[in-house]
Amino acid sequence: MTKLYPDLDTEMLRHGGLKPEIADYMIENCVGVLPLPLGLGLGFKINGRSLIVPMALEEPSVIAAASAVAKLLSDKGTGFVCQSTPPVMIAQIQVTDVADFKDAEYKIKARRRDIVRHANQYCENMVKRGGGVEDVRVRILGEGMLVVELLINVCDSMGANVVNTIAEQSSPFVHKVLG
Repeated sequence: MTKLYPDLDTEMLRHGGLKPEIADYMIENCVGVLPLPLGLGLGFKINGRSLIVPMALEEPSVIAAASAVAKLLSDKGTGFVCQSTPPVMIAQIQVTDVADFKDAEYKIKARRRDIVRHANQYCENMVKRGGGVEDVRVRILGEGMLVVELLINVCDSMGANVVNTIAEQSSPFVHKVLG
């Protein structure tokens, strides 16, 4: 094994890597760990930056093929161009027995700032990192139902748990706004 970083302690990796007990603590619904060979994809130019891409897989030709394509694209000057949408997730609060949709929509829009401020209490750390609830929308579903959508910038987090918490904690406030 070639040591690119001689100061890196790889002893743990020689003995199976991550222990299942630690992996279970790190993520929800952990079903195990998967030790795989770790190789490096070379020659990648991504959004104008030359990068080495770590790849963990068991297929020997994949890294060589990916590196060959990366070099080919880099030699042409383009490399890979990547972009993503903002990390915004939607929390939905369903409201039933709505008699007047226009009135309900008006009330939500009129109190938008109050709803955002209230909802952001439940994700203060995310707000400190530049995220949190950014906007509120109303979707009319018909048959006496509408959905109030809270648009939440989850920053670098996956966001599912915080989105659920925000919806659950904000629901009584939204219902109060609607009377």
